[in-house]
Amino acid sequence: MHGTHSGTESALGAYLPSLGPESRIELFVQTLAPTENYESQGQLVELLTELREREQLGDVSVTVWGSRICTEGALSGLDSGKHIVDSIGEFFAFAADEGVTISPFFRVRDVDSSMSGQSFKSIVPPSRCTAMYEGEQLVGVFPCIIDGESYTVRDALEQVGRRSEASQEHLPGTLPTE
Repeated sequence: MHGTHSGTESALGAYLPSLGPESRIELFVQTLAPTENYESQGQLVELLTELREREQLGDVSVTVWGSRICTEGALSGLDSGKHIVDSIGEFFAFAADEGVTISPFFRVRDVDSSMSGQSFKSIVPPSRCTAMYEGEQLVGVFPCIIDGESYTVRDALEQVGRRSEASQEHLPGTLPTE
């Protein structure tokens, strides 16, 4: 289990990366096209870009995963399809290990194809999801439920932004006043 959190920072703080070049955040979205949440999606990307420019994050990436993900078949084994399927598997393993819940946000469906006669599983992912890493270590996935409370992608990224602002206030060379 992650370390304890301070009284001033909610439970989600234990699942956020430290600030610095070893940290990276990947944002998963269903579409890059304008939707009802496009403006807020753009604001999230702007926040991530700003954090990277201030060297608070080493890398930021965006992956489009669509509205339905098939976990088997030719496409799931190639490049971005494999990355998406592997990432979701990593998210579920992380959640199980850490005692957080992500399953309500990823709906698993059994699909029967009348044309091929085959059945397969598909996942309907959330419209937005973020994975937070320190180096290669996954430290958080949002949206999720921690200690019975739901946290969104926006909650997590805004908390990272607040941490960044607080760290900028205490830059080397500035002495605290007493």
